[in-house]
Amino acid sequence: MTIMYGWNTVGGGINNLGTLTVNEVSLSGNKADLSGGAIYNEHNATLNLNGGDLSFNTSYGTGGGGLYNADKGTAHLAYYVLITRNAVLGGGFGGGIDNLGTMTILDEPTISNNSAEYGGGISNAGNLTMTSGWITGNSADLGGGIYSSLSAATASFSYVSISSNGANKGGGAYADAGTISLDHCTIMANSATLGSGGAWKRVNGVDQGHIAVDPSCTKGPDQTFVPDGV
Repeated sequence: MTIMYGWNTVGGGINNLGTLTVNEVSLSGNKADLSGGAIYNEHNATLNLNGGDLSFNTSYGTGGGGLYNADKGTAHLAYYVLITRNAVLGGGFGGGIDNLGTMTILDEPTISNNSAEYGGGISNAGNLTMTSGWITGNSADLGGGIYSSLSAATASFSYVSISSNGANKGGGAYADAGTISLDHCTIMANSATLGSGGAWKRVNGVDQGHIAVDPSCTKGPDQTFVPDGV
């Protein structure tokens, strides 16, 4: 099944208000004026996205070029989901995914070549867990691969390859606030054009973010981490 060229205020392809399971569906070329170019998962709604792809979708407002999961929303992504070439235009969060609720991502997904101002691949302001898969080729002003924005936000990545993402600051990941945790991840060839952080940037401020890179991670020789106060 394919859902193409939809346009809505939120959720250009799908706007979920209840409990929805989507199996092996392709959502492509959809647009939203505000959030969720392909899919918008509303407050208190539950989304199960199994397989399929979100590609070439666009949000012109807050965020979620591919998928927007609202505050108190719950989303489960599994079975080789592909989220690629989605964008948030005119600023905004999460070219591929903008998560404000609770999200789990499993089974070797690929989040690639998405773009936004904050978090080209993923922007997280809720609770997010990703196990296995790839975050690659995404771009942003802050956090090419991953961006964390709220002090209570937690994002945990295990056995994920974070590679070839680019940004002005924090090519691989940028924590404005909240925590990004990396365990058994591969961190390669991410780049930043400003500052000394290269792949990793941590902000020193009132809502200071934190990036925890476990020793189990494999890092390329050019993948540096900027600590507190830098």
